[in-house]
Amino acid sequence: MLFRSMTAHAFLEFVMPVLAWVDDIAMPVSCIEADSLDATLAQVMLIMHQVFNRFGLRLNLSKGKTEAVVHYRGPNAAQLRRARFLEHFSHLEVPGKEPLRIVTQYVHLGISFARDCDIKTDVTTKIGKATAAYRSLHRPLFGNKRIPIAIRLKLLESLVLPILFYGAGSWPLLPMQLCTRLSAVITRWQRQIIGNGYWIEGSLSDQALRARWKIPELALRLAKHRLLFLLQLRHHGPAILWDCLTAEDGSTSCSWLTAVRQALRWFFSMQNAESMPDLTCESIVRWAFEAPATMPKSIRRAVHRHLMQEFTAHQVVQAHRDLKSMCLSYGVVFENVTVSQASPLISFDCSECCKSFSTVQGLNAHRWKQHQTIDRKSTRLNSSHVKRYRMPS
Repeated sequence: MLFRSMTAHAFLEFVMPVLAWVDDIAMPVSCIEADSLDATLAQVMLIMHQVFNRFGLRLNLSKGKTEAVVHYRGPNAAQLRRARFLEHFSHLEVPGKEPLRIVTQYVHLGISFARDCDIKTDVTTKIGKATAAYRSLHRPLFGNKRIPIAIRLKLLESLVLPILFYGAGSWPLLPMQLCTRLSAVITRWQRQIIGNGYWIEGSLSDQALRARWKIPELALRLAKHRLLFLLQLRHHGPAILWDCLTAEDGSTSCSWLTAVRQALRWFFSMQNAESMPDLTCESIVRWAFEAPATMPKSIRRAVHRHLMQEFTAHQVVQAHRDLKSMCLSYGVVFENVTVSQASPLISFDCSECCKSFSTVQGLNAHRWKQHQTIDRKSTRLNSSHVKRYRMPS
């Protein structure tokens, strides 16, 4: 979110705030013209040296300590980028001081910032850290058959996934490829712990596996993190941050507020709201500031209710399958009902757009790829299209 805020600051000519935490500090510097970025950055470094010297401190300019992530945008950006990284060997000369090291990626407070302002760098870094943590604990914990599966899944949720979802509340809408990769990594760990992989006979689908063990899917996790982060901004977010967020929401369709808007739609659907409110920027900010102190508990209860609904639906489907299997074992013959393509058995409509699907799997795949939503209550079952009831196979 830092880089997007920097863009909004440069466009709206805001005063850049300083992000500090104990002994770490981030200095966002933005310019309207790319040609003036180097001079402005050198001037900022001189001021920082003066401030440090005033308190008897020395600025550490070694590798990995004090570095700058520079992103040139606008006219002459390509020439400036080539000169900085090729001709000057990724260094910025500061008059009378040591040169400043220019990097393409920097980790600040556990969050990776890249010059291309892409969330993919941060997510990819967290996947690597979480994978290393999982491998180090696989033999003593996750692969230990003496520990019940439910406890091992809880250990995964408490020891590995917090590394993966650190700062996930501030993530904007993720690209489809990144969502698929992130979900595949988590599902692979869960299948290894449960012992129900794709390589065995009778393997459950990903959705059935999560419903069976009451595991939240990726979209549900992100919705919870974003809503909780929104409530934290109510207490700790400065006013200038809300200005940046609203400015970003009007400039891109993949903003953080767009993701929060989808999370709120899911939350209101779980609260059985009679009417969906108009989720504008003003209404979202008003909801965050008017939310009671018990709202975080309500969000967690909504997640638990969602998991219980998925578990109940899975139990019903499994009971139908067991009943059919028992009937077949006693010689009961079921009539095979053929459905013509011109008249589908069931029609599932997307609440976000006008598309319709013949299967709930197709609808869920569409909602995930196009809208990144997980609300299945909004799907409408057209009973007029039902020709004959069929036992689930």
